Amino acid sequence: MSTRCLISAKILGKVFTIYCHHDGYENHIIPLLRDHYNTQEKIEALIMMGNTSAIYETLDQCSPYADGSENGEKYENNAPTITERFVLNPAYYFEYYWDGKEWYWSYMHSPIKQISEYKED
Repeated sequence: MSTRCLISAKILGKVFTIYCHHDGYENHIIPLLRDHYNTQEKIEALIMMGNTSAIYETLDQCSPYADGSENGEKYENNAPTITERFVLNPAYYFEYYWDGKEWYWSYMHSPIKQISEYKED
């Protein structure tokens, strides 16, 4: 069983969202977003890699489905979805959103809160 999540970011006035299959729980994702994906440039690079099996400290360590290998999937099937605004998706327990200035998160459809308020165990 996997802890799936969505990661969204405001880019050029739109919301781009990718799916992450493994390790979507807050203890793993929040430190990564806060400490390693904390500039617009880094966040855009993360989002533009498309849907992924997992994310880690660097893009080279991440596991995008469309990784360019012969076993990788097509990028067009894994490209970020683009919407006009951020809306929580009821199919996911964990969601993360960059509003262009700050990261937010939600667990089990609770109202989003700033990750700066997150307290690690």
